[in-house]
Amino acid sequence: MEQESRTKNYLNLDLVNVMYGVVASYGFYFIDKAVTPTDYIRFIFAYAVLFMDWVYAHHTYKGQDYKKSYLFLDLVTLFLFSRLLSTSTAGDSIFYFWLSIIFALYVIWDYIMRQDNINSGFNWKSCLTSDFIGAAVFFILWLVLKNNIFLQSYTFITIAAVAIYTVITLAWYRKPEKKQNITI
Repeated sequence: MEQESRTKNYLNLDLVNVMYGVVASYGFYFIDKAVTPTDYIRFIFAYAVLFMDWVYAHHTYKGQDYKKSYLFLDLVTLFLFSRLLSTSTAGDSIFYFWLSIIFALYVIWDYIMRQDNINSGFNWKSCLTSDFIGAAVFFILWLVLKNNIFLQSYTFITIAAVAIYTVITLAWYRKPEKKQNITI
């Protein structure tokens, strides 16, 4: 019975690996649509986000029971990544909308993983907080660009988004705090 469950986990994870490859391959179609240097920066940024998601998810799933809810969340995430890649070279603010939706989904994913007591070595509090902040910040960036609230530079906003993402990613890999036993 345990062997059957382990085989099912590997099949689901193999499906997810193939889907990551499909989405990554699909995204290369859009490099020819890049016109400005900012388009190229967003395109590379979108691939960096996709790659980090794959690394983060694989680290978390390692040795865990891969449930159908995880498969569903991974497939939805990969669909969102296809939208992120396709809009990365469009020169439009919608790129940041898709990025905010991905981070909102990360909040749900982190919450489910925490509820299932997945021991990934991550600090779930940091993950939830940073993903929530990421969803909010990227949504605000989308609104600012969409509504021309400020005279802004797409290049500056893109570089700021890369910096924000870097900080969020560093928060993901923050080690859990060890409980200190104080004896008197």
